[in-house]
Formats: sequence, structure tokens, C-alpha cells
Amino acid sequence: MYMVHSFKLKVIDFMKAKFWVLFIISMSVGLLISWMDSRPNWDDTGMTVAFIFGTAMILGFSMPRFAWLWAILDGIWIPINNLIFHQQYATIIVLLIAFISAYAGAAFRKIFRPVNASSTETNVIRMK
Repeated sequence: MYMVHSFKLKVIDFMKAKFWVLFIISMSVGLLISWMDSRPNWDDTGMTVAFIFGTAMILGFSMPRFAWLWAILDGIWIPINNLIFHQQYATIIVLLIAFISAYAGAAFRKIFRPVNASSTETNVIRMK
């Protein structure tokens, strides 16, 4: 019984570490994309959207339970920057793009998960 308990504790520790690593990555990449988008010579909206879309999708795929958080951390910085410095309210649409892509990544995770996959992650999350 001790071995099972020890294994569950190690999995929980791994999940906490994974969450915080993804949290920092999401926030850092969102800030980097916002900084890049605010540069005077950067005028490529398509690339900015592609970066937001790709990052949020990968993070949503990595930890689907927190897709909403990855979308916010990844996509909130461009609207904040544009609201504070330029009073442009239309950039709120970036959050919609981030939410769509994060939940698309979470859906891909559920669709492409192997049938015989272990439900350890699901059980560990429910234990909290």
C-alpha cells in the first residue's frame, strides 16, 4: 500500500511542477508576443495571431483542465498594452482567439488520447 501512496504523491508533485512550468511559459510567451506586437516596425497581424493561436493550442493540449487559464495568460497582454497606451478596444478579440485555440488544443488532447491510456492524470487532478 505504501508504494501506491508514494507513487500518487510523486505524480501529484509532477503535476504541480508541470502546472507552474506551463504557467511561467504561458505568461512569458504572452508578454513576449505583446512586446513584439508593440514594436514600431512590426505590422504583421497574421504572425501575431499565429503565435497566440499556436502557443495557446500547445498549452491547452499540454494541460487541458486549465485551458481557460492558458488562454488568459497568453492572450491578455496585447489588449492590456493597447488599452493603456493606444486606447484601442478592438484588440480584445485576441482573447477570443486565445480561448478558441486553447480549447481546440484541449479537444485534440481528448480526441487523440489513446484508448488504453492510463487515467493517472485524471485521478490525480480529482484528488486535489
